[in-house]
Amino acid sequence: MKQNIDFLIKTLNNLESLPIFCGKKWMFWLGSFLTVLAILSFLYLPYGNGDTVYYTMVGRGIFRDHMLPYSYAFDHKPWGVYLFYGAWDKICPFFHGDFFFLSLVLGAVTLYFCRFFGVFNIITASFIYVFFGNIFGILDGNTENVLTAGSSIVLAVLYSGLSNKRFVNYFIPGFMIPLLININYLVAVSLFLPVLFLLFSPRFFKLQYIFIFSIGCIVGLLTSFSPYLIEGNNALQSYFRMQHDFLQNYGGNTVSRISSVLCTIAYTVMFLPVLLLWYRKYREEMRAGEPSSLLLPLWFISSLPATVLSGHPFNHYYILCFVPLVIMASVLFYQNVKFPRYSFLFLCIVSIISQGFCTGRNIRWLWDMSFIDYALITREAAHQRVLNIRADQAFFYMGDFRTFDRYAFTDHVDIMFGAGAEKRYLNDLAQHPPLVMTPFNACMTGNAERSVCDVLKKNYTLIYSVNALTQRKGKLPYFSLDLYRLAKESK
Repeated sequence: MKQNIDFLIKTLNNLESLPIFCGKKWMFWLGSFLTVLAILSFLYLPYGNGDTVYYTMVGRGIFRDHMLPYSYAFDHKPWGVYLFYGAWDKICPFFHGDFFFLSLVLGAVTLYFCRFFGVFNIITASFIYVFFGNIFGILDGNTENVLTAGSSIVLAVLYSGLSNKRFVNYFIPGFMIPLLININYLVAVSLFLPVLFLLFSPRFFKLQYIFIFSIGCIVGLLTSFSPYLIEGNNALQSYFRMQHDFLQNYGGNTVSRISSVLCTIAYTVMFLPVLLLWYRKYREEMRAGEPSSLLLPLWFISSLPATVLSGHPFNHYYILCFVPLVIMASVLFYQNVKFPRYSFLFLCIVSIISQGFCTGRNIRWLWDMSFIDYALITREAAHQRVLNIRADQAFFYMGDFRTFDRYAFTDHVDIMFGAGAEKRYLNDLAQHPPLVMTPFNACMTGNAERSVCDVLKKNYTLIYSVNALTQRKGKLPYFSLDLYRLAKESK
Protein backbone atom coordinates (compact mmCIF):
# COMPACT_ATOMS: atom_id res chain seq x y z
CA MET A 1 0.00 0.00 0.00
CA LYS A 2 2.78 2.41 0.95
CA GLN A 3 4.59 1.63 -2.30
CA ASN A 4 1.48 2.51 -4.31
CA ILE A 5 1.08 5.80 -2.46
CA ASP A 6 4.77 6.63 -2.98
CA PHE A 7 4.43 5.83 -6.68
CA LEU A 8 1.35 8.05 -6.96
CA ILE A 9 3.07 10.96 -5.20
CA LYS A 10 6.14 10.57 -7.40
CA THR A 11 3.99 10.48 -10.54
CA LEU A 12 2.08 13.62 -9.53
CA ASN A 13 5.33 15.42 -8.76
CA ASN A 14 6.74 14.45 -12.17
CA LEU A 15 3.60 15.66 -13.96
CA GLU A 16 3.53 18.86 -11.93
CA SER A 17 7.10 19.65 -12.99
CA LEU A 18 6.39 19.28 -16.72
CA PRO A 19 7.29 22.40 -18.77
CA ILE A 20 3.70 22.63 -20.05
CA PHE A 21 2.65 24.16 -16.72
CA CYS A 22 5.30 26.91 -16.82
CA GLY A 23 6.35 26.17 -13.24
CA LYS A 24 2.87 27.07 -11.92
CA LYS A 25 1.53 24.44 -9.50
CA TRP A 26 -1.95 25.93 -9.51
CA MET A 27 -2.09 25.49 -13.28
CA PHE A 28 -1.31 21.79 -12.96
CA TRP A 29 -3.88 21.16 -10.24
CA LEU A 30 -6.60 23.21 -11.94
CA GLY A 31 -5.95 21.52 -15.30
CA SER A 32 -5.88 18.06 -13.69
CA PHE A 33 -9.10 18.70 -11.77
CA LEU A 34 -10.93 19.86 -14.90
CA THR A 35 -9.54 16.91 -16.88
CA VAL A 36 -10.88 14.48 -14.28
CA LEU A 37 -14.29 16.20 -14.43
CA ALA A 38 -14.30 15.93 -18.22
CA ILE A 39 -13.45 12.23 -18.03
CA LEU A 40 -16.22 11.60 -15.49
CA SER A 41 -18.74 13.40 -17.71
CA PHE A 42 -17.69 11.26 -20.69
CA LEU A 43 -18.13 8.11 -18.61
CA TYR A 44 -21.88 8.69 -18.39
CA LEU A 45 -22.46 10.37 -21.76
CA PRO A 46 -23.78 7.94 -24.42
CA TYR A 47 -21.92 9.81 -27.15
CA GLY A 48 -19.93 13.01 -27.59
CA ASN A 49 -20.18 13.51 -31.34
CA GLY A 50 -23.03 13.21 -33.82
CA ASP A 51 -20.79 11.59 -36.45
CA THR A 52 -19.90 8.50 -34.44
CA VAL A 53 -23.51 7.61 -33.68
CA TYR A 54 -24.35 7.81 -37.37
CA TYR A 55 -21.42 5.54 -38.28
CA THR A 56 -22.74 3.08 -35.70
CA MET A 57 -26.27 3.29 -37.08
CA VAL A 58 -25.01 2.45 -40.58
CA GLY A 59 -22.85 -0.31 -39.04
CA ARG A 60 -25.93 -1.83 -37.43
CA GLY A 61 -27.41 -2.06 -40.92
CA ILE A 62 -24.41 -4.17 -41.95
CA PHE A 63 -24.48 -6.55 -38.99
CA ARG A 64 -28.22 -6.73 -38.34
CA ASP A 65 -29.80 -6.31 -41.76
CA HIS A 66 -26.83 -7.57 -43.81
CA MET A 67 -27.05 -4.52 -46.06
CA LEU A 68 -23.95 -2.86 -47.45
CA PRO A 69 -23.51 0.88 -47.45
CA TYR A 70 -24.97 2.70 -49.19
CA SER A 71 -27.96 0.50 -49.90
CA TYR A 72 -29.05 0.90 -46.25
CA ALA A 73 -27.92 4.42 -45.36
CA PHE A 74 -25.52 6.93 -46.84
CA ASP A 75 -22.64 8.98 -45.54
CA HIS A 76 -19.67 10.14 -47.57
CA LYS A 77 -17.12 8.12 -45.58
CA PRO A 78 -15.77 4.80 -46.99
CA TRP A 79 -17.65 1.72 -45.89
CA GLY A 80 -14.89 0.44 -43.59
CA VAL A 81 -15.73 3.08 -40.99
CA TYR A 82 -19.26 1.68 -40.62
CA LEU A 83 -17.92 -1.85 -40.35
CA PHE A 84 -15.53 -0.74 -37.60
CA TYR A 85 -18.11 1.16 -35.53
CA GLY A 86 -20.73 -1.52 -36.10
CA ALA A 87 -18.29 -4.11 -34.77
CA TRP A 88 -17.48 -1.94 -31.75
CA ASP A 89 -21.22 -1.58 -31.08
CA LYS A 90 -21.44 -5.38 -31.01
CA ILE A 91 -18.35 -5.83 -28.83
CA CYS A 92 -18.69 -3.03 -26.28
CA PRO A 93 -20.91 -4.07 -23.36
CA PHE A 94 -21.57 -0.47 -22.29
CA PHE A 95 -24.13 2.07 -23.44
CA HIS A 96 -23.00 5.05 -21.40
CA GLY A 97 -19.41 5.94 -22.23
CA ASP A 98 -19.37 3.66 -25.27
CA PHE A 99 -17.28 5.96 -27.47
CA PHE A 100 -15.23 7.19 -24.52
CA PHE A 101 -14.02 3.64 -23.91
CA LEU A 102 -13.33 3.30 -27.63
CA SER A 103 -11.14 6.42 -27.49
CA LEU A 104 -9.25 4.96 -24.51
CA VAL A 105 -8.58 1.68 -26.31
CA LEU A 106 -7.44 3.47 -29.46
CA GLY A 107 -5.30 5.88 -27.43
CA ALA A 108 -3.62 2.97 -25.63
CA VAL A 109 -2.88 1.25 -28.96
CA THR A 110 -1.48 4.49 -30.38
CA LEU A 111 0.87 5.19 -27.48
CA TYR A 112 1.99 1.55 -27.26
CA PHE A 113 3.14 1.38 -30.87
CA CYS A 114 4.62 4.88 -30.80
CA ARG A 115 7.21 3.54 -28.33
CA PHE A 116 9.08 2.27 -31.39
CA PHE A 117 9.84 5.86 -32.42
CA GLY A 118 11.57 7.00 -29.24
CA VAL A 119 11.91 6.50 -25.48
CA PHE A 120 9.38 8.33 -23.33
CA ASN A 121 7.41 8.00 -20.11
CA ILE A 122 4.08 6.39 -20.94
CA ILE A 123 2.30 8.13 -18.03
CA THR A 124 3.56 11.53 -19.19
CA ALA A 125 2.51 10.80 -22.77
CA SER A 126 -0.95 9.60 -21.65
CA PHE A 127 -1.48 12.73 -19.54
CA ILE A 128 -0.48 15.06 -22.40
CA TYR A 129 -2.62 13.02 -24.81
CA VAL A 130 -5.77 13.55 -22.72
CA PHE A 131 -5.00 17.01 -21.26
CA PHE A 132 -4.24 18.70 -24.59
CA GLY A 133 -6.31 16.26 -26.65
CA ASN A 134 -9.62 17.58 -25.34
CA ILE A 135 -8.98 20.71 -27.44
CA PHE A 136 -9.50 18.43 -30.45
CA GLY A 137 -12.21 16.12 -29.08
CA ILE A 138 -9.79 13.26 -28.41
CA LEU A 139 -12.30 11.51 -26.10
CA ASP A 140 -15.17 11.55 -28.62
CA GLY A 141 -13.85 8.40 -30.33
CA ASN A 142 -14.04 9.84 -33.85
CA THR A 143 -12.42 8.36 -36.96
CA GLU A 144 -9.18 10.31 -36.41
CA ASN A 145 -8.61 8.20 -33.29
CA VAL A 146 -8.93 5.10 -35.44
CA LEU A 147 -6.59 6.51 -38.08
CA THR A 148 -3.84 7.49 -35.63
CA ALA A 149 -4.00 4.08 -33.94
CA GLY A 150 -3.80 2.32 -37.30
CA SER A 151 -1.08 4.68 -38.54
CA SER A 152 1.05 4.03 -35.47
CA ILE A 153 0.83 0.27 -36.14
CA VAL A 154 1.71 0.70 -39.83
CA LEU A 155 4.71 2.94 -39.10
CA ALA A 156 5.93 0.86 -36.14
CA VAL A 157 5.88 -2.41 -38.10
CA LEU A 158 7.50 -0.76 -41.12
CA TYR A 159 10.08 0.94 -38.90
CA SER A 160 10.94 -2.41 -37.28
CA GLY A 161 11.52 -3.83 -40.75
CA LEU A 162 14.52 -1.53 -41.15
CA SER A 163 16.38 -3.57 -38.56
CA ASN A 164 14.96 -7.11 -38.71
CA LYS A 165 14.54 -7.06 -42.53
CA ARG A 166 11.64 -9.52 -42.48
CA PHE A 167 9.23 -9.57 -45.39
CA VAL A 168 6.23 -9.63 -43.05
CA ASN A 169 7.21 -6.15 -41.81
CA TYR A 170 6.53 -4.85 -45.31
CA PHE A 171 3.52 -6.98 -46.20
CA ILE A 172 1.48 -6.08 -43.07
CA PRO A 173 1.76 -2.26 -43.53
CA GLY A 174 0.96 -2.65 -47.22
CA PHE A 175 -2.10 -4.73 -46.32
CA MET A 176 -3.25 -2.34 -43.58
CA ILE A 177 -3.02 0.93 -45.49
CA PRO A 178 -5.94 0.17 -47.89
CA LEU A 179 -7.99 -0.94 -44.87
CA LEU A 180 -7.28 2.37 -43.12
CA ILE A 181 -8.01 4.33 -46.29
CA ASN A 182 -11.32 2.48 -46.38
CA ILE A 183 -12.07 4.03 -42.97
CA ASN A 184 -11.10 7.58 -43.90
CA TYR A 185 -9.37 8.76 -47.06
CA LEU A 186 -7.35 11.35 -45.10
CA VAL A 187 -4.95 8.65 -43.90
CA ALA A 188 -3.55 8.36 -47.43
CA VAL A 189 -2.32 11.94 -47.07
CA SER A 190 -1.13 11.73 -43.45
CA LEU A 191 0.93 8.56 -44.06
CA PHE A 192 2.35 9.59 -47.43
CA LEU A 193 5.65 11.18 -46.35
CA PRO A 194 6.63 8.80 -43.52
CA VAL A 195 5.86 5.69 -45.60
CA LEU A 196 7.67 7.18 -48.59
CA PHE A 197 10.71 7.83 -46.40
CA LEU A 198 10.77 4.33 -44.88
CA LEU A 199 10.44 2.65 -48.27
CA PHE A 200 12.53 4.84 -50.56
CA SER A 201 15.21 6.36 -48.36
CA PRO A 202 18.56 5.53 -50.11
CA ARG A 203 19.90 3.97 -46.90
CA PHE A 204 17.12 1.36 -46.73
CA PHE A 205 15.79 1.07 -50.28
CA LYS A 206 15.51 -2.48 -51.59
CA LEU A 207 13.39 -3.50 -54.54
CA GLN A 208 12.18 -6.73 -52.94
CA TYR A 209 10.76 -4.79 -49.97
CA ILE A 210 8.86 -2.47 -52.30
CA PHE A 211 7.51 -5.52 -54.12
CA ILE A 212 6.31 -7.19 -50.88
CA PHE A 213 4.75 -3.90 -49.73
CA SER A 214 2.96 -3.57 -53.09
CA ILE A 215 1.64 -7.13 -52.85
CA GLY A 216 0.27 -6.28 -49.40
CA CYS A 217 -1.43 -3.19 -50.82
CA ILE A 218 -3.08 -5.19 -53.60
CA VAL A 219 -4.31 -7.87 -51.20
CA GLY A 220 -5.58 -5.18 -48.79
CA LEU A 221 -7.34 -3.37 -51.63
CA LEU A 222 -9.07 -6.53 -52.85
CA THR A 223 -10.06 -7.40 -49.29
CA SER A 224 -11.50 -3.91 -48.73
CA PHE A 225 -13.82 -4.04 -51.71
CA SER A 226 -14.48 -7.78 -51.90
CA PRO A 227 -18.08 -7.48 -50.59
CA TYR A 228 -18.96 -5.09 -53.43
CA LEU A 229 -17.10 -7.22 -55.99
CA ILE A 230 -18.99 -10.30 -54.80
CA GLU A 231 -22.34 -8.50 -54.89
CA GLY A 232 -21.77 -7.37 -58.49
CA ASN A 233 -24.51 -5.48 -60.38
CA ASN A 234 -22.28 -2.40 -60.59
CA ALA A 235 -22.33 -2.14 -56.77
CA LEU A 236 -18.77 -0.79 -56.62
CA GLN A 237 -19.41 1.72 -59.38
CA SER A 238 -22.56 2.93 -57.61
CA TYR A 239 -20.62 3.14 -54.31
CA PHE A 240 -18.07 5.58 -55.72
CA ARG A 241 -20.62 7.51 -57.78
CA MET A 242 -22.71 8.30 -54.71
CA GLN A 243 -19.65 9.52 -52.83
CA HIS A 244 -18.61 11.69 -55.76
CA ASP A 245 -22.06 13.21 -56.19
CA PHE A 246 -22.35 14.07 -52.51
CA LEU A 247 -18.83 15.48 -52.14
CA GLN A 248 -19.51 17.79 -55.08
CA ASN A 249 -21.96 19.59 -52.79
CA TYR A 250 -20.26 19.02 -49.43
CA GLY A 251 -17.04 21.04 -49.68
CA GLY A 252 -16.85 24.17 -47.57
CA ASN A 253 -17.29 27.66 -49.00
CA THR A 254 -14.46 30.18 -49.19
CA VAL A 255 -14.98 31.47 -45.65
CA SER A 256 -15.07 27.92 -44.30
CA ARG A 257 -11.88 26.98 -46.15
CA ILE A 258 -10.04 30.05 -44.91
CA SER A 259 -11.23 29.31 -41.36
CA SER A 260 -9.95 25.74 -41.71
CA VAL A 261 -6.48 26.94 -42.74
CA LEU A 262 -6.37 29.57 -39.98
CA CYS A 263 -7.38 27.01 -37.33
CA THR A 264 -4.64 24.64 -38.46
CA ILE A 265 -2.08 27.47 -38.35
CA ALA A 266 -3.25 28.52 -34.86
CA TYR A 267 -3.03 24.97 -33.51
CA THR A 268 0.43 24.52 -35.00
CA VAL A 269 1.69 27.80 -33.53
CA MET A 270 0.66 26.60 -30.07
CA PHE A 271 2.90 23.55 -30.52
CA LEU A 272 5.74 25.48 -32.15
CA PRO A 273 8.07 25.09 -29.11
CA VAL A 274 7.99 21.31 -29.56
CA LEU A 275 8.86 21.52 -33.24
CA LEU A 276 11.66 24.05 -32.69
CA LEU A 277 13.23 22.15 -29.78
CA TRP A 278 12.99 18.87 -31.69
CA TYR A 279 14.86 20.39 -34.61
CA ARG A 280 17.48 21.91 -32.31
CA LYS A 281 17.97 18.62 -30.47
CA TYR A 282 18.08 16.33 -33.52
CA ARG A 283 19.31 18.68 -36.25
CA GLU A 284 22.40 16.62 -37.11
CA GLU A 285 20.53 13.31 -37.04
CA MET A 286 17.79 14.71 -39.29
CA ARG A 287 20.35 15.91 -41.81
CA ALA A 288 21.94 12.46 -41.74
CA GLY A 289 18.53 10.87 -42.48
CA GLU A 290 18.15 9.00 -39.18
CA PRO A 291 14.65 7.43 -39.05
CA SER A 292 14.35 7.94 -35.27
CA SER A 293 14.65 11.71 -35.68
CA LEU A 294 12.81 12.15 -39.01
CA LEU A 295 9.81 9.84 -38.78
CA LEU A 296 7.68 11.85 -36.32
CA PRO A 297 8.27 15.25 -38.01
CA LEU A 298 7.44 13.70 -41.39
CA TRP A 299 4.26 12.20 -39.94
CA PHE A 300 3.29 15.64 -38.59
CA ILE A 301 4.10 17.51 -41.83
CA SER A 302 2.27 14.94 -43.95
CA SER A 303 -0.81 15.27 -41.74
CA LEU A 304 -1.06 19.06 -42.09
CA PRO A 305 -2.74 19.03 -45.55
CA ALA A 306 -5.18 16.37 -44.33
CA THR A 307 -6.57 18.77 -41.72
CA VAL A 308 -7.74 21.26 -44.36
CA LEU A 309 -8.77 19.05 -47.29
CA SER A 310 -12.47 18.97 -46.43
CA GLY A 311 -12.66 22.77 -46.23
CA HIS A 312 -14.45 22.59 -42.86
CA PRO A 313 -12.78 23.93 -39.67
CA PHE A 314 -13.57 20.91 -37.51
CA ASN A 315 -11.09 20.61 -34.64
CA HIS A 316 -11.00 16.80 -34.64
CA TYR A 317 -9.11 16.79 -37.97
CA TYR A 318 -6.04 18.10 -36.13
CA ILE A 319 -5.78 14.87 -34.12
CA LEU A 320 -3.82 13.55 -37.13
CA CYS A 321 -1.12 16.16 -36.40
CA PHE A 322 -1.58 16.10 -32.64
CA VAL A 323 -0.41 12.51 -32.05
CA PRO A 324 3.12 12.87 -33.51
CA LEU A 325 3.42 16.16 -31.59
CA VAL A 326 2.52 14.39 -28.34
CA ILE A 327 5.20 11.77 -28.92
CA MET A 328 7.83 14.38 -29.84
CA ALA A 329 7.01 16.38 -26.69
CA SER A 330 7.10 13.24 -24.51
CA VAL A 331 10.51 12.23 -25.90
CA LEU A 332 11.90 15.72 -25.27
CA PHE A 333 10.48 15.81 -21.74
CA TYR A 334 11.99 12.39 -21.01
CA GLN A 335 15.40 13.69 -22.07
CA ASN A 336 14.98 16.77 -19.85
CA VAL A 337 15.31 19.18 -22.76
CA LYS A 338 15.01 22.72 -21.40
CA PHE A 339 12.10 24.74 -22.77
CA PRO A 340 11.70 28.49 -22.27
CA ARG A 341 9.57 28.87 -19.16
CA TYR A 342 6.41 30.21 -20.80
CA SER A 343 6.61 28.17 -24.01
CA PHE A 344 3.34 26.37 -23.32
CA LEU A 345 1.47 29.11 -21.47
CA PHE A 346 -1.06 29.85 -24.20
CA LEU A 347 -1.54 26.16 -25.05
CA CYS A 348 -2.09 25.32 -21.39
CA ILE A 349 -4.64 28.14 -20.95
CA VAL A 350 -6.51 27.03 -24.09
CA SER A 351 -6.51 23.44 -22.82
CA ILE A 352 -7.85 24.42 -19.39
CA ILE A 353 -10.62 26.47 -21.01
CA SER A 354 -11.40 23.53 -23.34
CA GLN A 355 -11.72 21.17 -20.37
CA GLY A 356 -14.25 23.52 -18.80
CA PHE A 357 -16.26 23.94 -22.00
CA CYS A 358 -16.14 20.20 -22.69
CA THR A 359 -17.41 19.32 -19.21
CA GLY A 360 -20.11 21.99 -19.42
CA ARG A 361 -21.26 20.73 -22.81
CA ASN A 362 -21.40 17.13 -21.58
CA ILE A 363 -23.44 18.09 -18.51
CA ARG A 364 -25.80 20.17 -20.67
CA TRP A 365 -26.23 17.26 -23.09
CA LEU A 366 -26.97 14.86 -20.23
CA TRP A 367 -29.53 17.33 -18.90
CA ASP A 368 -31.15 17.63 -22.34
CA MET A 369 -31.23 13.85 -22.78
CA SER A 370 -33.00 13.44 -19.45
CA PHE A 371 -36.13 15.01 -20.99
CA ILE A 372 -36.34 12.37 -23.72
CA ASP A 373 -37.96 8.99 -23.12
CA TYR A 374 -35.71 6.88 -25.32
CA ALA A 375 -37.30 3.64 -24.10
CA LEU A 376 -40.70 4.87 -25.24
CA ILE A 377 -39.62 5.92 -28.74
CA THR A 378 -37.73 2.63 -29.12
CA ARG A 379 -40.95 0.73 -28.32
CA GLU A 380 -42.99 2.93 -30.64
CA ALA A 381 -40.58 2.37 -33.51
CA ALA A 382 -40.40 -1.39 -32.91
CA HIS A 383 -37.72 -1.71 -35.63
CA GLN A 384 -39.97 -0.12 -38.25
CA ARG A 385 -38.54 2.22 -40.88
CA VAL A 386 -38.35 5.88 -39.83
CA LEU A 387 -38.15 8.80 -42.27
CA ASN A 388 -35.99 11.59 -40.91
CA ILE A 389 -36.91 15.14 -41.90
CA ARG A 390 -34.05 17.24 -40.49
CA ALA A 391 -34.18 15.79 -36.96
CA ASP A 392 -30.97 14.90 -35.15
CA GLN A 393 -29.50 11.67 -36.54
CA ALA A 394 -28.55 10.60 -33.00
CA PHE A 395 -32.14 9.40 -32.49
CA PHE A 396 -31.38 6.53 -34.89
CA TYR A 397 -28.68 5.40 -32.46
CA MET A 398 -30.43 6.14 -29.17
CA GLY A 399 -33.81 4.79 -30.30
CA ASP A 400 -32.34 1.97 -32.41
CA PHE A 401 -34.35 3.14 -35.43
CA ARG A 402 -34.09 1.79 -38.95
CA THR A 403 -33.98 4.42 -41.65
CA PHE A 404 -36.52 4.74 -44.46
CA ASP A 405 -34.46 7.06 -46.68
CA ARG A 406 -30.75 6.31 -47.15
CA TYR A 407 -30.03 10.01 -46.49
CA ALA A 408 -30.80 9.90 -42.78
CA PHE A 409 -28.22 12.42 -41.48
CA THR A 410 -29.80 15.70 -40.31
CA ASP A 411 -28.83 17.86 -43.28
CA HIS A 412 -27.76 15.37 -45.95
CA VAL A 413 -30.94 15.71 -48.01
CA ASP A 414 -30.42 19.48 -48.10
CA ILE A 415 -26.74 19.07 -49.03
CA MET A 416 -27.43 16.47 -51.70
CA PHE A 417 -30.56 17.92 -53.30
CA GLY A 418 -30.47 21.61 -52.39
CA ALA A 419 -33.69 23.22 -53.56
CA GLY A 420 -34.95 19.75 -54.49
CA ALA A 421 -35.03 18.63 -50.84
CA GLU A 422 -38.75 19.35 -50.59
CA LYS A 423 -39.45 17.13 -53.60
CA ARG A 424 -37.32 14.35 -52.09
CA TYR A 425 -39.29 14.44 -48.84
CA LEU A 426 -42.62 14.47 -50.69
CA ASN A 427 -41.55 11.44 -52.76
CA ASP A 428 -40.62 9.64 -49.54
CA LEU A 429 -43.94 10.52 -47.90
CA ALA A 430 -45.81 9.27 -50.97
CA GLN A 431 -44.42 5.81 -50.17
CA HIS A 432 -46.10 5.94 -46.72
CA PRO A 433 -43.19 5.39 -44.33
CA PRO A 434 -44.57 3.91 -41.07
CA LEU A 435 -42.92 6.61 -38.94
CA VAL A 436 -41.64 10.13 -39.56
CA MET A 437 -39.51 12.24 -37.25
CA THR A 438 -38.89 15.97 -37.40
CA PRO A 439 -37.43 18.54 -35.02
CA PHE A 440 -39.87 19.79 -32.39
CA ASN A 441 -42.63 21.92 -33.91
CA ALA A 442 -40.84 21.85 -37.28
CA CYS A 443 -43.81 23.24 -39.21
CA MET A 444 -43.93 26.37 -37.05
CA THR A 445 -40.17 26.97 -36.94
CA GLY A 446 -39.54 26.56 -40.67
CA ASN A 447 -37.64 23.28 -40.34
CA ALA A 448 -40.16 21.58 -42.63
CA GLU A 449 -41.73 22.87 -45.85
CA ARG A 450 -45.42 23.75 -45.91
CA SER A 451 -46.25 21.01 -48.44
CA VAL A 452 -44.47 18.44 -46.24
CA CYS A 453 -46.41 19.67 -43.23
CA ASP A 454 -49.69 19.34 -45.15
CA VAL A 455 -48.95 15.66 -45.83
CA LEU A 456 -48.00 15.07 -42.19
CA LYS A 457 -51.19 16.74 -41.02
CA LYS A 458 -53.33 14.76 -43.43
CA ASN A 459 -51.81 11.27 -43.17
CA TYR A 460 -49.95 11.09 -39.86
CA THR A 461 -50.65 11.24 -36.15
CA LEU A 462 -48.24 12.85 -33.69
CA ILE A 463 -47.42 10.19 -31.10
CA TYR A 464 -44.49 11.74 -29.23
CA SER A 465 -43.17 15.27 -28.88
CA VAL A 466 -40.34 16.64 -26.77
CA ASN A 467 -38.19 19.76 -26.63
CA ALA A 468 -35.18 19.93 -24.33
CA LEU A 469 -35.31 23.12 -22.29
CA THR A 470 -31.77 24.31 -22.86
CA GLN A 471 -31.99 24.52 -26.64
CA ARG A 472 -31.27 27.92 -28.18
CA LYS A 473 -33.47 29.55 -30.79
CA GLY A 474 -32.31 29.85 -34.38
CA LYS A 475 -30.58 26.46 -34.55
CA LEU A 476 -31.69 22.96 -35.44
CA PRO A 477 -32.13 21.50 -31.95
CA TYR A 478 -30.14 18.41 -31.09
CA PHE A 479 -32.50 17.15 -28.44
CA SER A 480 -35.96 17.85 -29.76
CA LEU A 481 -38.28 15.54 -31.61
CA ASP A 482 -41.73 15.16 -33.08
CA LEU A 483 -42.49 11.53 -33.94
CA TYR A 484 -45.40 10.77 -36.26
CA ARG A 485 -47.11 7.46 -37.02
CA LEU A 486 -48.91 6.74 -40.32
CA ALA A 487 -52.67 6.79 -39.80
CA LYS A 488 -54.35 3.43 -40.52
CA GLU A 489 -56.71 4.94 -43.06
CA SER A 490 -53.74 6.30 -45.03
CA LYS A 491 -52.01 2.93 -45.48
